[in-house]
Amino acid sequence: MYQESASLFSLYKIGLIVVVGVLFFIVILINSKKGIKYLDQKFDERADWLVRELDSIFIEINKRTAVILMYGGTLGFGFVMFVLFLPNYIAGMIVGLGTGFMVSRLPGPIISYIKNKRASVFNLQMVDALTLMSNGLRSGLNLIQAVQLVVDEMPNPIKQEFTLLLAQNRVGVPIDEAFVNLSKRLDIEDLDMFATAILILRETGGNLPETFDTIVHTIRERVKFSAKVKALTAQGLFQAVVITIVPFALLGVQYYSNPGQTSLLFSTPLGLVMVGVMFTMQVIGGYMIKKIVTIKV
Repeated sequence: MYQESASLFSLYKIGLIVVVGVLFFIVILINSKKGIKYLDQKFDERADWLVRELDSIFIEINKRTAVILMYGGTLGFGFVMFVLFLPNYIAGMIVGLGTGFMVSRLPGPIISYIKNKRASVFNLQMVDALTLMSNGLRSGLNLIQAVQLVVDEMPNPIKQEFTLLLAQNRVGVPIDEAFVNLSKRLDIEDLDMFATAILILRETGGNLPETFDTIVHTIRERVKFSAKVKALTAQGLFQAVVITIVPFALLGVQYYSNPGQTSLLFSTPLGLVMVGVMFTMQVIGGYMIKKIVTIKV
């Protein structure tokens, strides 16, 4: 009977802490107009950025949805982590704030990864696209018809980008300027070389098919060398990931297996300092290893 009463009291205590925390948060939001205005401005800027970045990779999303995702992800995950660490509300607040901040910054690396992956696929597709354009030019097609041939025959993402290029040309943008816009949008070195070659040859004259064949050979050699470098540096990248993530995972396991001792890290000044130093050193170490083994080809 005593144990049941104690467990019931503990549940009431946790529930009371959650309710008080929610009410406290609501009161702060209602009375802190400057804080609300600042958050709205930041979330609005991040939402505009998210819409622009997703639009650049042909993913359509409206601003309202972007704002909901930013607010929901940041506040939602932060509150979930706060609840998971109860009744140690100090650790919950620290982890919740940290989680909310990391979630608010998470779209950046994700979109960067998607854009890099998409650019890599585009670069590989350029070999077949330039070969197709070269054959089309040799058969009597002009440059715009050769680009249309790529749109008809090739899959995404090169189909999407060349479709946009043709759409710009239809509304009055010169084809060489449209290629320059394409190279700026994707920021691929081989594409810059391709656009520059078209720009020069259309002004000075020259053999486009032979130039395209030379660019194809250059891209193939660069892709081979890049694959070799990635294979040689894969172990270093894996070590950077392990060194950065494993200590945090072990800390979480230790907290749930032995909360009495681990909670001292979040409830004492010395413990908080140690956690801060550990977090900083882990992030710096992982970042340094990644920079060392990341070789730009």
